[in-house]
Amino acid sequence: MKRLLFLIFKVNFVSSVDLLNVSFDKNSPDRKTSIQSYKELLSLSPKRQYNLIFIDKTLKDIEEMELGLMKNIYPKMTHMDFNIATALKFASRGCGYLYGDLEQKEIKTGSKIILSGLGNFLNAYEL
Repeated sequence: MKRLLFLIFKVNFVSSVDLLNVSFDKNSPDRKTSIQSYKELLSLSPKRQYNLIFIDKTLKDIEEMELGLMKNIYPKMTHMDFNIATALKFASRGCGYLYGDLEQKEIKTGSKIILSGLGNFLNAYEL
């Protein structure tokens, strides 16, 4: 994993990096942190193109997929398991809008792998 991160952030400046933020509240702390992290990445590696993609979801969106998602995460059925799986499911679709786009025109990431940072852990998921 360290080698992959090295290649992404230090070597290959041709590829852009899509940063996906799933949020159920546009003013959530996670949304604010994603903007701060995006700006920090821009300052650390200004030659690379970063795309911060906001994925806004509602309680209705969660309810529509709840049963199928609960079957997929079984036997891990805690509230935290469900929350993480929900965010990853929406992120894996990759549909949202770019940070700073006032029209909020929908875009879809071309990424094939999702790297998820949860606390001190880094996980990779192939799409």
